[in-house]
Amino acid sequence: MEPARLDLEPHQLDLCYERLRVRREEAEQRLLGSLAAWGQQVPIVVVAVAEPPGRYRVIDGFQRLRALIRLGHDTVWATSWQLSELDALLLSRGQRTGSQTALEQAWLVAELSERFHLTGEELSKRLARSASWVSRRLALVRCLPEPVQEQVRSGHLAAHAAMRHLVPLARAKPAECAELTAAVASQRLTSRELGEFVHLFRRASRLDRPRLLADPRLALRARQSLRRPQEEPGPLWLRELEALGTTLERLRQSLPALSAGQRRQADGALAQARQALIALEQALGPEPSC
Repeated sequence: MEPARLDLEPHQLDLCYERLRVRREEAEQRLLGSLAAWGQQVPIVVVAVAEPPGRYRVIDGFQRLRALIRLGHDTVWATSWQLSELDALLLSRGQRTGSQTALEQAWLVAELSERFHLTGEELSKRLARSASWVSRRLALVRCLPEPVQEQVRSGHLAAHAAMRHLVPLARAKPAECAELTAAVASQRLTSRELGEFVHLFRRASRLDRPRLLADPRLALRARQSLRRPQEEPGPLWLRELEALGTTLERLRQSLPALSAGQRRQADGALAQARQALIALEQALGPEPSC
């Protein structure tokens, strides 16, 4: 049977499976700009809900849906799969296997276990995974405190960083893991920085931990300065060049979706910056020959 094509209003949509996905801020900003420029090109995926009539449960397309609502769209283009919720979730999971994080896999396994009462053996068969894989994913959800998982869902904490640095802490000290996560969630630490901070936190005394949690970045800067006390800073021109590279990379990562007018302004500013870089290269001169 061909999937039904529908135009649905947001109030008709049930988003209970949204919690199985991680939000990625940069991807959402890019999608927002694309939808603003070109409109919706790909439908979201839904299945019909028996009660109440006229309601649909979203299976895939949560990012598109959030962007369309932010842009003020009254209706959303949807494809209704003529499948049970369980089969629809499994089909959607099969289509996204390569892009799922371990935590997203764990959330789905836990949902299938709790909502549809599937045993470990049934999960293994349905997901075409080993019983050990299923067991490890269920253990991941159970060991990681819910506040930590919520920070990953919302995009405030990278899933790979949580897996690498917070899961070991959560298994040993779940309450401390939740406390640390609340402190670093707004800091946008890299995976390396988070690993360093977890190391600092675990080695600190109980009296020192509140000071670390009050300002994680200050603690990391202090650690770095203590690590290299004798290192002489490079010349000013080299430090400024390094700072320029860091600024450009930070700008690239944080650049929001731009309107046509803003893009023209950015292109003009970029052309000026490019000319300045060319002049700087010329001032450095050619590399001396041997």
